[in-house]
Amino acid sequence: MITLLSIQTVAPGREADYVAIQQKLWRLTQEQESEHVVRYEHYRDTKPNQFVSLLTFSSLEAFLAHQVAPYHDDVDWEGLFVVHEMQWLDPLPGANDLSQTLLPALPDDLDPAQRVYADMLPADRPAWWGGPQR
Repeated sequence: MITLLSIQTVAPGREADYVAIQQKLWRLTQEQESEHVVRYEHYRDTKPNQFVSLLTFSSLEAFLAHQVAPYHDDVDWEGLFVVHEMQWLDPLPGANDLSQTLLPALPDDLDPAQRVYADMLPADRPAWWGGPQR
């Protein structure tokens, strides 16, 4: 399982565009990927123009497949974000109902479109997290 946090600061005046995009993506993701999506949630932050997404997928492969799904990959993101940061989250055993984030090595022959998204995130489990606890 993998969990990540996506923090997006949207360009001023583009908030309604962002909300409409996320509503569409949420609906299509639920309809077409429900067997691999554990959490796919979007929130307004307290900071102006900032939104946060909490995403949990059954595997890294499922997340990358989601990123290149036609309805996601075809979105015109150009000029929407002032800042977009993505980071892995590691659910705490005994303090969360999610499994810990597991980041397998990516295959050398990974689809180039998927590699673009994989390269946006750290490739390895941060050392300070320690090993996964079962």
